[in-house]
Amino acid sequence: MVLNRPTGLPVDEILDAWRDEADAAPPGVVFRGGPVSPDAVIGLARTESHEADGSRWRLVLDGVGTVDLAVAPHEQPVTVAGVRMFAGYAGWSPEQLEGELGEGAWIVVDALITDIFTTEADALWHDVLQRQGGQLALLAAYPPHPSVN
Repeated sequence: MVLNRPTGLPVDEILDAWRDEADAAPPGVVFRGGPVSPDAVIGLARTESHEADGSRWRLVLDGVGTVDLAVAPHEQPVTVAGVRMFAGYAGWSPEQLEGELGEGAWIVVDALITDIFTTEADALWHDVLQRQGGQLALLAAYPPHPSVN
């Protein structure tokens, strides 16, 4: 999912039951998760649990997992401390991503929980590259568009 594209749509306009959990992960709006199935909403939730039950909760990063938004927050198999919602997701055809990785088309780094729940979504790309150090940190200084150079 794309993590740094907030929309202006408040979560409570589409899933009011999740308002408090979304407000606990400001800005409390739906994010654009990617071009595939933009009408589908995926929730990434923060919790203190490190367990996965496989049906309504799938751990994706220590303390963060996908959550079934059709189930009320208080009925989840874990205690939800905050949620980000993403309309759509990024997708690839079979073996496409592996091919792109093999070509060096992607920069792969470890994710942090703070990346998912950052309050500074516009700075996420910069911040992630900057913390890598070395050559990757240099990419953080590139302008958003070459015409700004």
